[in-house]
Amino acid sequence: MIRTNYPPIKSLVIPLELGNLIIPNNVMVEMINIKEQDKKQLVNWLDWQGKTIPLISLEALCLSEQDSYSNKHCIILSTLLDNNELNFIAIESKGSPHTVEVTKETLRDDHKKNEKRCPYIASHVRVGNIPCMIPDLPAIETVILEMMKLENSPT
Repeated sequence: MIRTNYPPIKSLVIPLELGNLIIPNNVMVEMINIKEQDKKQLVNWLDWQGKTIPLISLEALCLSEQDSYSNKHCIILSTLLDNNELNFIAIESKGSPHTVEVTKETLRDDHKKNEKRCPYIASHVRVGNIPCMIPDLPAIETVILEMMKLENSPT
């Protein structure tokens, strides 16, 4: 029997400079305030609960922008890949996330935005009238793991 009525997926819309990111609610661990950084880099490092975790600027990953910024928030996410070296990542946000319930009726592909693709964005969608990006978290985690290997390799 094919199921036709799926329950809504509780999700978070996270405001970024690029637009809005949407993730399932159960991936978020915590939102914290951060100090200003001098430069946007692909990866900064954040001390969180006694751990050093990567702090991602999606703008830097997608656009190679490295200008100064003043974001004051980041969202701590559980990682999806099965890797003991990387259990959490943090993504910079422009503000506080808000919750939405995503249903088959409210989720639409945003075909116009999908023409220009960042390799770390899986898809551009609209949830109701809110334009959002679905991150490719495994791709982001993979590039972070590669950077960590390069940093730890002997020169």
